[in-house]
Amino acid sequence: MGLGGLGLAILAAPAAYAATPSCTWTDSTPAVPTVVTSSQGQNPPAVLQANVGDQISVSCTDLAPGYAIVFASPLAGVAPAAQAAGMTSIIDFNPAGGSSVSAGPVSLPTGTVGSDPNATCPPSQAQVDAGLTNCALAVATLGAVQESVVLVNYAGSGAPTNPTPSAPSLSITNGSHGFVAGNGVNVADGPSGHWWTYLTSDAPNPAALLPSPSVVIDIATSPVPATSNVTVTHATYDNPNCVGAPLPNCGGVGGTLTPPVLGGSFTWPAGLSAGSHTVTVVALNVAPAGTQAATQGSVCAAPFPCVTATALASQQAATALVAGSLNPADGVGSAGNTLQFDVSPVDTQGSVLCQPQFTNNVTINPYAGTCQTFTGSTGSTSGQSTGTLHVTIPITAADDPGPNTIFMVIDPPGGPVPVTIPYTISSLATTCGPIAGGAPGCETDQIINQNVIGTALGLSQTESATGTGAPPNVFMGDITLNGFQQTATGALNTDVVQDIRGTLVGWTVTAVFQDDLQNATPHGNHNTIPVSGFNWTPSVALNATAPPTGPSGFLADVVAGAATSAGFDKSVASGGGGTARTLCSAAPGGGGGTFNCAAALTLKVPAGVAAGAYSAVLQITIT
Repeated sequence: MGLGGLGLAILAAPAAYAATPSCTWTDSTPAVPTVVTSSQGQNPPAVLQANVGDQISVSCTDLAPGYAIVFASPLAGVAPAAQAAGMTSIIDFNPAGGSSVSAGPVSLPTGTVGSDPNATCPPSQAQVDAGLTNCALAVATLGAVQESVVLVNYAGSGAPTNPTPSAPSLSITNGSHGFVAGNGVNVADGPSGHWWTYLTSDAPNPAALLPSPSVVIDIATSPVPATSNVTVTHATYDNPNCVGAPLPNCGGVGGTLTPPVLGGSFTWPAGLSAGSHTVTVVALNVAPAGTQAATQGSVCAAPFPCVTATALASQQAATALVAGSLNPADGVGSAGNTLQFDVSPVDTQGSVLCQPQFTNNVTINPYAGTCQTFTGSTGSTSGQSTGTLHVTIPITAADDPGPNTIFMVIDPPGGPVPVTIPYTISSLATTCGPIAGGAPGCETDQIINQNVIGTALGLSQTESATGTGAPPNVFMGDITLNGFQQTATGALNTDVVQDIRGTLVGWTVTAVFQDDLQNATPHGNHNTIPVSGFNWTPSVALNATAPPTGPSGFLADVVAGAATSAGFDKSVASGGGGTARTLCSAAPGGGGGTFNCAAALTLKVPAGVAAGAYSAVLQITIT
């Protein structure tokens, strides 16, 4: 008889049917009877306002022979066709009915419809929140073609009444620092509510004229539309307990309702200010007028009501150097060092288009293309997926000392973003090498510092501490003037020599001052401490003596330089003879490995010099 498909038919109206058959539904209970006319294929369906127990009758014209009048739960509209009739009740059945028929009145029921305990009228709150908002009365042919459908809205003074759909909510997973123009932003249902409209099909659905939900940024203040690929999948219901034909029996056991699912994404628009913004998903509300679902508030202008949900998302701030991340610090790093620093925030969906380079103060040309070539060294990057980019760049002899600039380009979806980091390269080298066979020597520098402290009475004494400072500084023990020449002591920072050339041609480490120690805050006539009063006693040792890395060479191959007593020389440029003193050396035939060259230091401080902080550069050369 074809009745197995009746439940599905009442909620799946074929929009292309000619509107010839027509039925008039009458609720005769009110003082003024409620009359609703519904034709075949009418979309959206008519809505009948009624109370439990109201007397409902129907009269139809132009019907095909044979009909059934059914009452259905909305679950029948989203259940498999073979199960749907288990969620319906047959009110009247006439297999030989003519083209004009009348039936009723019948009392509008409530409670379970069919043999599925979840198929209740009015629908449950969970069903209404899933977009299944109303039960339905229908006249259908034996071929399961609906001739007339009306949605029943239990909305009068009687109980129960149709539940009001819960407002949907929206969830957005923000990036670690927010989004930039062009980012794809995923959306999902929030923690409460699933109702996205009266849906028995997915959105977008061009055939049903259901567009993709729209996305608007800051809808209540300065609306900015976003390109939307947001989707809504319609609710489904499955009850495998509903078996049998032509009318399945569910045996009083319910099935599983899967609510609509919000998904897809939108593209973060350009032009937004940094910080938090509201994101509103706007879905067309196609609930028929007269249903509880159609009464929800809408920010959309008539005649297109809508359903909305709002969440917060952030526009990423401009990329910049992370404070305190420069290592070595600005002005400290020199040739031989490796500079490391972080820049943040960066787009986690982007990439580094141009790796970091020292520009050597060449002007960055905005018209020369995205990536440009400079004479300085090039580094590498990592960690972009975390929102913080870790940058590593070597400082080499190719990089100009003094103020310099590091140039790089990151590439978020919205387009390339140049990033420039100023960095001053120190002219003092703290590391050098290795030396290839026959190549010139390389130089490292250590600054010898001496503090001379004056006292008001001239007769006090200050204790001093000995030891080395952090390279390139060596701090001699403080001297408090007492009217006589005094000797300060200190220790040279260890000079680590590593020879892994394998040629065993030997090497020599020597040192010469660039000038005498000068007072940083000169006053009066005597602001120089001569390096002729500077002496050292060198020493050598293996860098490592025990396994697993030691011994690190043959200590007998290396000789400490002679202890000096006649002082040091200074460079020719400063008026000296430029004669270097030997710190340590290895004769040809040996010297392979890693050795520590150190020295105990003394400095004669004249009795009549001015108080202040004195310093000079001791240039150490390995050849």
